[in-house]
Amino acid sequence: MRARLAARVGAAQWEQEPVAPAVSSFTRSGFEYGSDTTGFLRGGCRHRICSDWESQISGAAVSRNQDFDAGRRKRQRSGSDLDRAGGSGLLERSDRKRTRYPENFLAIKKRAEAAGLTVWNISNDDNRNIEEITLNLPGRDQKIEWLKQYIRDTGKAGIGYITYAHMANGIWSSPPETTRGGGKSRSFHLATAKGFWNGKVYEGPLTHGRKYSKEELWDNYTYFIRQIAPVAEQAGVRIGIHPDDPPVPELGGIPRHIFGTFDGYMRALEIADSPNIGVCLCCGTWMEGGKATGKNVFEAARAFAKMGKLWKIHFRNVTAPIPDFVETYIDNGYTDMWKVMKTLLDVDFRGNLIADHVPTMAGGRQSAWSYSMGYIRALYNSAREEKAS
Repeated sequence: MRARLAARVGAAQWEQEPVAPAVSSFTRSGFEYGSDTTGFLRGGCRHRICSDWESQISGAAVSRNQDFDAGRRKRQRSGSDLDRAGGSGLLERSDRKRTRYPENFLAIKKRAEAAGLTVWNISNDDNRNIEEITLNLPGRDQKIEWLKQYIRDTGKAGIGYITYAHMANGIWSSPPETTRGGGKSRSFHLATAKGFWNGKVYEGPLTHGRKYSKEELWDNYTYFIRQIAPVAEQAGVRIGIHPDDPPVPELGGIPRHIFGTFDGYMRALEIADSPNIGVCLCCGTWMEGGKATGKNVFEAARAFAKMGKLWKIHFRNVTAPIPDFVETYIDNGYTDMWKVMKTLLDVDFRGNLIADHVPTMAGGRQSAWSYSMGYIRALYNSAREEKAS
């Protein structure tokens, strides 16, 4: 199978097929997401706004210090759409004031389009994992107002999606280890892990001085999302919520019950009660949770897709569920990613799919990302052919 897949990397060309309805539809100024203007087109997106995941299947992640030569390399790997431009660091520090976001977003889009790419999402470390919001710390309302304006600015720039995450004390990791062939990779061991986010380090049994209850976190989430959802609807921006990474039941005295389990997601989406609040399903994070998530990654993808809420996929693999894991190359973890890809085709997924957390590889960063993107494309091409046969 691997040899057959590898032979397909970079070789297949998209076929033109009739446009099919998107998973969900809503109107964003000047663009319609739905059967009339968004489809499963091969090699491009109508109006260049990318709800079409097929042309994004080798999605790029340009680091905050790279220019758009990286985007051109991505374009040469047969992709056409840029999922993210590497976090808030892409913007000069002097330009990261709220009033400058529309201007910066438009400048990024212009640079991307000059490289033959379309911007689908611009990542910003400031717009998620906001401890003041999750824990109701001083400054919460100011952070919510900032995020509201960020969403408005995103919509004004013609970008229809952002990813949000609700972790109060960051993504927890242990010192890096190695995966196949000595590639350096993220690891997690409960006894040695610390939380990291946006320049902060969280450690110890109580990262914020006390234990927090599940119900107060639900109250905080409800207060937040019921203010954010109407703004997202008005701006025409969909918000995909990322799982807590890793989905350990509690870290640093803070439960991870809302976006660490399937039942938590269901309650959170019900509270939001909005067509613009959905799911960014990080396959690797979901695999880290194992049985504790309540559904495996295949079941979760099917359930969220059936709801019309599956909008983005982070396509990665790990060695095992918690309490111990190491991130791996796509083909070297405990989950069958061929089966994940076939599941996405079965549910008619129409969102954005990216490579994620790629371990290092001999030859440098571009080799590692090219391998992951090529493998994803090969899985996709083979799954399409099998489905059509």
